[in-house]
Amino acid sequence: MSQTDPTVTLEHLNNKQLLLLTTSLYDQMLLEGLLGQAGVVVTITQDLASTLQIIEQTPPNFLLVDLNQFPEAIEEVNVLEGLLEELPLLIGIVSSSSDPLPQPLAGVLYKPISPQQLFSALLTSLHQLPPAPSSPIELPNSAHIDTQEGLMRLGGNRKTYARILTLFGDNQRQVAAEIGEALLDHDLDTAHRLAHTVKGLAGSIGARNIQQTAIPLDQALKAGDIPQATALLAPFSQAIHAVISDLDQWRKQSETTPPFGTSDT
Repeated sequence: MSQTDPTVTLEHLNNKQLLLLTTSLYDQMLLEGLLGQAGVVVTITQDLASTLQIIEQTPPNFLLVDLNQFPEAIEEVNVLEGLLEELPLLIGIVSSSSDPLPQPLAGVLYKPISPQQLFSALLTSLHQLPPAPSSPIELPNSAHIDTQEGLMRLGGNRKTYARILTLFGDNQRQVAAEIGEALLDHDLDTAHRLAHTVKGLAGSIGARNIQQTAIPLDQALKAGDIPQATALLAPFSQAIHAVISDLDQWRKQSETTPPFGTSDT
């Protein structure tokens, strides 16, 4: 099929069944929002045992699995090959192109996941090719959040983007203080985990200042350099505060008109 074939649309994915195996709430929201636009029926699991049970009982068309969290998943699924008429198309999610990949895979997604990458992997595995949808919903007017970049990462899905922004404001409000407390306790594992997580989340929503201050903080914590990490905590905290303040203002303005509702438009 030609890449310019005008008959190829996301309708090819309508009513397809996809099983998503990941413990990341952000990835769950991101992927469920994008896939829902294409009519894909998404089932989410957070452990391998439940995943294998679902595949045995009602095999989906696709299995989308975070291989950094569940590196053994593909091998375990392939064990079922003799028990099922057809295995689901297996697509792995990894953090970088240098990560080892099990075989066989029908496709690979690299974080941060873009809609083009997602739909291309699904449709290519069906010998088809993707376009991408979009829809307008009011977003923050913020000097500290590049909403165009955030929307681009979500294929223009404002409804899902608004939900992720809201979740970021709720969950990351105290992250600088939590990292500071972990440093006082010399708990480098917790401090590094928090900084590494917010670094990735900030990039996904377009909060560049947070990401830029989180990168050296993440590196210092990974190296175990507590004095350097402590010094880097102040600019990181300022960046977090600026974004949270903008998100709070946006939500206050949206109290009479929720930033997301039952419609994507």
